[in-house]
Amino acid sequence: MSIVRNVELSLPVPEEPIEIKKRALDKCEDPSWSLIDRYSVINFFTLSANFLPKYLWSSWREELKRMGIPWQLFLRAVSACDRDVERWVEGALSWNDLVQSIERALLRVKSGRL
Repeated sequence: MSIVRNVELSLPVPEEPIEIKKRALDKCEDPSWSLIDRYSVINFFTLSANFLPKYLWSSWREELKRMGIPWQLFLRAVSACDRDVERWVEGALSWNDLVQSIERALLRVKSGRL
């Protein structure tokens, strides 16, 4: 587990949840989801169903609580990164870059700017 360094945050980078990414990609190819655009399918299977937020929360819960960031604010920060989550699922953004994006959103949430 590596550490993403930031001025105010230093959250451990959990192992990349390949199964969450794979599930979203598999659903994008599933004919039963073909009436929904690709972005919406990815969003549903990563964010709306809370698979990715729950995964990250389980790794960061104690640190976030110490910083005064409850689950609801955490969800707001992760949801604000929806396009980066899509890029990660599609392979256009690395896991470490996604985590850094989420950390920046957490800093904005913490400061009341998100």
